[in-house]
Amino acid sequence: MASIKNQKRGMKFIVVMGLILFLFIIVTAVLVAFDLRRQSQLRVADVPQIVAPEKNSLSPAGEVDVKLADVLPATQTDGEANAEKTIKVYFPTTRNNADMADCGKTDIVSRQIDNSADVNILARSAMIQLFNGPTADERKNGVVGFWLTGKLASFLHTVVVRNGTAYLDWGNLDDVIGNASTSCGREKFFSPIYNTLTQFPQIKVVVHSINGSPAAFYRDFMEMSCPILDDDGYIISECGDELPF
Repeated sequence: MASIKNQKRGMKFIVVMGLILFLFIIVTAVLVAFDLRRQSQLRVADVPQIVAPEKNSLSPAGEVDVKLADVLPATQTDGEANAEKTIKVYFPTTRNNADMADCGKTDIVSRQIDNSADVNILARSAMIQLFNGPTADERKNGVVGFWLTGKLASFLHTVVVRNGTAYLDWGNLDDVIGNASTSCGREKFFSPIYNTLTQFPQIKVVVHSINGSPAAFYRDFMEMSCPILDDDGYIISECGDELPF
């Protein structure tokens, strides 16, 4: 009888311990699950969130305008460190040229422009530098701008390079440039532009026009005979009423 009682007590003990172990496992699993959930929420909270602006009267129809630049840091593009190009800009000068006896004499200054594989862009940038004129220090050394000013810039419609020729189309220049039709006036106008543009190997000739007409520029405005010839007698411009493109 004693042996049977001992066996029953042992069975009860085993059952009780089993229940305790089962409850312990259940409680542990609940606690672990809760902790994992809490950590997951914390990790989500640590991620930067992009919040769309609230709809207001400043945004038409309440549209959301999220700019990438507001979210992502600025990065340097490939070749950005070498994005500039040094060019020569030619201005009329009085240095070693008393009373500007040589009307076409120019001095060279250096300028920085955005580099480009497109000669059209380079030519336009070079013209902008011409129109910006010489600096104060350059003026002290005899470099002058004359007609090459911001006012003249507003009359330059287009700069187009085709087959080795740079075509500059202007608006009506009568009220902007005085005495340009004199031989000295022509040189002061032509020489800086020609020298600056032909530094680019893709440009050999410079042709001017007014409102698309070379004849209006050379024959009517500059009062030059047509066709326009270079020093070797080769035709530079036929002085037609339209550009060849």
